[in-house]
Amino acid sequence: MRPDEEDLIFLGTQVADEARHARLMFRVGHEVLGYDPDPTIMLRQAWELAEQEHRDLALLEGEIMRASVANPRDYEKWLRCVTLFHLVTEGVLAVSGQRSIVRALGKTDLLPGIRSAFAAMCRDESRHISFGLHALRTGIREGHADAIYDVLERAMPLALVLTDRLQPTSAFLAADSHEARAATQTGVDSFLRGMRWIGADPAFTRHVVDRARVVAPECLEGRHVREHTGRVAAPIERNPS
Repeated sequence: MRPDEEDLIFLGTQVADEARHARLMFRVGHEVLGYDPDPTIMLRQAWELAEQEHRDLALLEGEIMRASVANPRDYEKWLRCVTLFHLVTEGVLAVSGQRSIVRALGKTDLLPGIRSAFAAMCRDESRHISFGLHALRTGIREGHADAIYDVLERAMPLALVLTDRLQPTSAFLAADSHEARAATQTGVDSFLRGMRWIGADPAFTRHVVDRARVVAPECLEGRHVREHTGRVAAPIERNPS
């Protein structure tokens, strides 16, 4: 089912949310992190400091978005955009990062405004993610699972590895504390929950997490994954297009 008027109205409200989020991040970048106040320059500075996996995700996003813009009536290309943005970027990376910041700042009296702002962002993201999961569940039911799986095959291992690096960067938490690993667990939990909700193949879910575990084996424990996906066959092989 191609996106209808109700979908477009909802996405219009999401655009407004994202504009507020971007404004907040530009303020944090300049006033807290010391980046240049010019957003264009700030984005270049952030790109230079970004992890390689984050750059790879950004390049993949550009590829998927360009394909959709060139073929706006192609339903599968729209689903690919929803998969990357709502399930990966928001459903794993944003949720993990925002909750990690809220947890860390909750242990100190510093930066209460930022803590409140990120808590509000978490509420916005929850609404966005719910829309995306509904769209992807519909897409899978209508036979478009391969397009969704192709994006997840390429993007999710990168995202899960990045969540493992979302460790607090100051004295808020000890590096080896349980809380310091919470971002990783939040990302894995969110991914597994989303995959169950959209009706994804459990074997494929296990396969994606196994790929990430090759890079971050100490964080993505097989026991935890089995609790959510069940005991399934060995990882399946897929060839991303």
